Amino acid sequence: MTDIRFGVTYSERKDFSDLPDYARRVEELGLDSIWVTENITSDAPALECFTSMSFMAAHTSRMTIGTSVLLLPLRNPVLVAQTVNSLDVLSGGRVVLGVGVGNAGPDFDAYGGDSHHRAGRADESLEIIKRLWTESSVTHDGKHFHLKDYTLVPRPLQKPHPPIQVGGSADAVLRRAGRFADALVPVGKTPEQAKSLFEKAEAYAREYGRDPSSMARVMHIFLCLAGSPEESSRISGQVLTERYQSSTALAADGPFLFGTPEDAGRVVQAFVDIGVKEFVFNMTCRPEEAISQVETFATEIMPRWR
Repeated sequence: MTDIRFGVTYSERKDFSDLPDYARRVEELGLDSIWVTENITSDAPALECFTSMSFMAAHTSRMTIGTSVLLLPLRNPVLVAQTVNSLDVLSGGRVVLGVGVGNAGPDFDAYGGDSHHRAGRADESLEIIKRLWTESSVTHDGKHFHLKDYTLVPRPLQKPHPPIQVGGSADAVLRRAGRFADALVPVGKTPEQAKSLFEKAEAYAREYGRDPSSMARVMHIFLCLAGSPEESSRISGQVLTERYQSSTALAADGPFLFGTPEDAGRVVQAFVDIGVKEFVFNMTCRPEEAISQVETFATEIMPRWR
C-alpha cells in the first residue's frame, strides 16, 4: 500500500452534458481528485473554472476538486480568495487552487489581462490571497493591487488554507512555487527533468525560510490509452489541436500515459521513483471515451499503488 494520489481532468469538449455522470463515476472508481483546466482560446469550447468546480462539488462528496491550472493574472485576488473560500466551505473542505500565468497573446488580452505584467500580478496575487486566508485584516499597497484593512470572512475550512499549487517549469515559476506554494506541478517533463525542477523549487523554499519538505511533488501528465504509444500520440494530437484551435503534437515516446495499461504503469512508476505523490492526468483521449479510459486506469493500473 502507498499514499499515492490520482486524479483526472474534465477537459474541454463540444458537449458538456456528461459532467455530472463523469464526476460521480470518477469518485465511484476510487480516484482522489478531479480537476478543471482553463482554456481562453478564441472559438474553443470551454467552461469557466470556478463554475465547473461548484458543479462538480455538488455531484460528489469525497474527492478533492481543483484547478490545474487557473490563469491567476486574469483575476482580482480578493475575488479569487473569496470564491475559493466559498467553494471550500460549501464542499466541506475539498478545494485546491492550482495557478499559472498563461501565455502572452490576443486571447489573454481579450480577458483584460496585462500579459506583459502577468508574472508580477501572479506573485502579488498569491501574497494577497494567502494573507486574506490567514490574517484578520490585510493592508497591501503594491504595484498592481491596493487594500486597506480588508477582512475576508468566512475563512476556508482547510487550515491554514486550501492547498496552493503552481504549474510550470520556468525559473520564475520555481521561485514562485518555493515562495508561496504547497506543490510545484510540472507538465510534459521526464522524470529526470521533473526531479531537477522539484529540487530547485525546494531550494527556493529554503531561501524564503520555508520547510521544503512541506512541498508536495505533483505531476500533470497527458493520458490517452490505446493499442500503442503511436496510436495514443495520433489521437492526442487531434484532441489537443481541436481543444486549443492550434496544431499540437505529443511525441509517442514522451513522458505520457500512452499505449497500453502496461506502458502507462511503467510511466507512473518512473515518477513515483523520484518522489511524486500525486498525479493529475489530463485526458487527451477522445472525449466520448474519457469515462471508459478512467475505468481502465482505475481497474488495471491504479491498484498497483493501492
